[in-house]
Amino acid sequence: ENGAVEYDGTNYYVTSGGTRYTLARTLTASAVLDFPSTSNNSTSTLTITVNGAADGDVVSLGVPTSAISVNNTYSAYVSAANTVSVVFHNYSGGNANPGSGTFRVAVMKY
Repeated sequence: ENGAVEYDGTNYYVTSGGTRYTLARTLTASAVLDFPSTSNNSTSTLTITVNGAADGDVVSLGVPTSAISVNNTYSAYVSAANTVSVVFHNYSGGNANPGSGTFRVAVMKY
């Protein structure tokens, strides 16, 4: 039934337009991260505590504009129970020292 919300003891579901969707259970956290100067073609890793995060959970990362620069990127993954590792990847031609800022993570549980 359209608009129906159900719970089966593990997941919540909602039906819309005849399609039944599983609602994501999401954990969130944020932290001010200040990555060190990182040499060309290498990485630096810092962590954020996310209570309930477990190996294999899906992680989405919000990067502040103060930490964005050309030829660099970030990734994130659950590296241990309750811990998300945020990795700064430097692909530039020299050392890179990104600005600090508040990074946000969302961890989806299945």
